[in-house]
Amino acid sequence: DRDFEEAGAQIVYGPEEPYHRSDLVCRVGRPSTQELDLLKPGGVILAFQHLAVVPRENIDRFMALESTLIGYEVIQDTTGDFPVLNPFSEMAGQTAVHRAAHYLQIEPGGRGVVMGHEFEDTELLLFPGGGAEQDPEDWWVAIMRTAKRLLARKLVPVDEIAAVSVSTQWSGTVAVGKDGKHLMNAVIWMDTRGGKYVDEVFGGGLEIEGYDVFKLMKWIRITGGLPGHHGKDPTAHILYIKNEHPDVYEKTHMFLEPKDYINLRLTGEYAAGHDSIVLHWVTDNRDIENVHYVDSLVQGAGLDRGKLPDLKRAVDELAPLRREVADELGLS
Repeated sequence: DRDFEEAGAQIVYGPEEPYHRSDLVCRVGRPSTQELDLLKPGGVILAFQHLAVVPRENIDRFMALESTLIGYEVIQDTTGDFPVLNPFSEMAGQTAVHRAAHYLQIEPGGRGVVMGHEFEDTELLLFPGGGAEQDPEDWWVAIMRTAKRLLARKLVPVDEIAAVSVSTQWSGTVAVGKDGKHLMNAVIWMDTRGGKYVDEVFGGGLEIEGYDVFKLMKWIRITGGLPGHHGKDPTAHILYIKNEHPDVYEKTHMFLEPKDYINLRLTGEYAAGHDSIVLHWVTDNRDIENVHYVDSLVQGAGLDRGKLPDLKRAVDELAPLRREVADELGLS
């Protein structure tokens, strides 16, 4: 407390004072439902808002209070970069594995002990105009190298390894041919080059925030959101490839998220999880036990259903490891 006071802060000992006395409230996350009663009319709240998943009654309350909500996740500079979101995402990515390992351990209530981990860097390629790519082969090489190093430590007997589970970056796009090989670099979540094509597809007519109002209502009702103007969603990536790399688009058998691409390399199976497909915004997400494509959304987004993988639950067993992968890792 003393350090904060020396820096000019005033320390209070309850949540009421900051809300009642401040014109601008800065938080990490948006106010919880329990905190809505503390808000004063006309206040400004700066936080990661993620309004697509906020209960409707909370939105109504913000509107009734005439609150101004500023979302860190949508703040852009003049180059199109996200100066708040990007460093937070980097920190989250660096700490996620360690936090997950902590909660898997028995003492915090987990069901197992993390025996070990390995790390290998992969190159990030940045291009003018908001391009951000990675070579999917680099991912695969890094995974195989680290898996071999980890297995070589003999932390557990090989015959006790029951499954391989994959977690990766999200909101990326890998164009894959019929032979299972990628056709170009992966367009990853930082890439914004498809934003203009999202505007073309989802704009027009009577607009709210650049979206056709009827499309906006339809998409939010069924999916809970829709592709952002920033162009970082997979739908924007696919539209970018369709418009600027038509030869690649025509040759593409499937567009896969990074996780689903790694699963393809491991098993030979094309599939997407109920989780990994969400940011395409072309599935009915209202029943988590029955997430499924909606043809009118797929077509309305300018996508081809034939180039999107079939869906499985994230917890489903996909398939056995390909024989050559199992042999290389010594898991046969």
